[in-house]
Order: sequence, then structure tokens, then C-alpha cells
Amino acid sequence: LRNWLLFGLVWGVIALTSASALAFLPVAVVWLWYRARKQGTWSYVPVAAACLVFLLTIAPWAGRNYRVFGKLVFPRSDFGEELYMGNHEGSQGLCMFWDHPVWNKYEMAQFSQQGELAYVAEKQKLAVEWIRQNPGRFATLTLKRIGFFWFNIPEQGRMANHFGMGSRHALYFGFALLAFWGLGLALRRGEKGTFLFAGLFLLFPLVYYITHSHPR
Repeated sequence: LRNWLLFGLVWGVIALTSASALAFLPVAVVWLWYRARKQGTWSYVPVAAACLVFLLTIAPWAGRNYRVFGKLVFPRSDFGEELYMGNHEGSQGLCMFWDHPVWNKYEMAQFSQQGELAYVAEKQKLAVEWIRQNPGRFATLTLKRIGFFWFNIPEQGRMANHFGMGSRHALYFGFALLAFWGLGLALRRGEKGTFLFAGLFLLFPLVYYITHSHPR
């Protein structure tokens, strides 16, 4: 029970600090369920307790958002904006930061007038419509973003169509290559926990594949 309570607490903190990491939560739960069922130790009581701790951990932030926005926002509200930043006219697979309210005074004026949720919802609608009208272009950009995620974005001053090969790119790609190599070795050897490792590789980057990738 103690471990399950700690599990709920840790994932609550993760949800508040790095929402994209929640993509890995289903993998972790399925792995624990499989191991526990295999050992005959599965019980719904500690799982329910972990869920309760998770909800209690995120409750203050969710409550704050409801008070400010008038609706439930969990855990962040900016997905539509991030989708738009990588998917609209002129997209090259990188973040078009010049269209972000932080850098664009016209966008900031629109943001201030509409409010955060309405502004983000409109940007998501524009991005989805652009993707619907340009499926081939979106597929191409997605492939490029996969490369950017594992290889790093192009160096400043280079076109987005070229990866370049600076020391930073070599470092990124070197770590990625070694990680995939390690995953392959673990799969061949039947190492315990390989499913977790593979799930992290497969699910965590998905949101960056469809929005945009950046070293930060």
C-alpha cells in the first residue's frame, strides 16, 4: 500500500511539472498490473488509494484553474497553441515563435482581448483545419519533427530542410543511438522492465511529433 501511495504522489507531482510525461502513465500502470496479476498480488484497493492520492495532489492546481477560468483545466491549457505553432501556413517543422503572443504584439493583443482559453481554442481550430486541408504536408512535417526530436533542430541560420552536423547534433544523436541500442539489447535478452523502456520511447515523444520539437 505504501508503494502505491507513493506511486500516486509521484505521478501527481509529475502531472504538475511536466504534463507531457503523463503519456507514459498508462504504460506504467499496465506494466504494474501485468506483473501483479502474474504474481497473484493484484488488488484494486491500493490502486484506488493511489488514484485518490494522485487526485489530491493535483486538486489545488485544478481548483485554482477552475476559479480563474470558470472551467476545469487539467493540467495545462496550451496544447492548441502549441499545435498551431508547428502547423499553419509556412510551417517547416519548427516552432514558429514569431507568431507567439510573447514575441508578437498583435497576437498578444488578441490574447488579451479573447482570454487564454478562447485564444488557445481558436488556434487549435485553425491548426486542425490546416492539417485537414494539408494531410500530406502534415505527414512530411511529422517525419521531420521525429528527426528533430532525436537529432536536434537545425542550427541557427540553416534551413529547416537540412539537419546540419554540429557537435550539438552529434551529442543528441549519439545519446539517442545508444538508447535505442540498449533497448534492442534488452529486448533480445528478455530483461525485466524492457516494456517500460520501450513504452517511454514510443509514447513520450508523440506530442512533440505533431506539435514542434525544441531542445528546451
